[in-house]
Amino acid sequence: MTGARQHLHAIETQDIWVAELPDGVLAGFLSAEQVDNQLHIQELSVSQPFQGQGIGRKLLLAAIEYSRERELDGLTLTTFRDVPWNAPFYQRSGFETLSAAETSPRLLAILRQEIDHGLPEERRCAMWLRLL
Repeated sequence: MTGARQHLHAIETQDIWVAELPDGVLAGFLSAEQVDNQLHIQELSVSQPFQGQGIGRKLLLAAIEYSRERELDGLTLTTFRDVPWNAPFYQRSGFETLSAAETSPRLLAILRQEIDHGLPEERRCAMWLRLL
């Protein structure tokens, strides 16, 4: 599943969180999918004018709390290892970068799809936050 279909699925399954400001402006969102007793973060995005204000962290914390309430094993994602608001951001929240040997077939398939779509392999990684 990709693009608009992923977002529609996340909306239908209520695995999406939206940051709305008091004036109704949408500042960001986190879209996810529950797979194999884990929540996989498909996308976390904060509009540029609102970056650096803790909105992304609040969205991530909401997804983590949701996962804890449902007694999920953890959260997974794929991201850029070298972009400060990507892997380093998630590491500060307790996510670990997975080695190739630790990466599940599902996450390897996602990484392969990203690479096939033109993302540089050497800059991509899979990450995991263990909850249980």
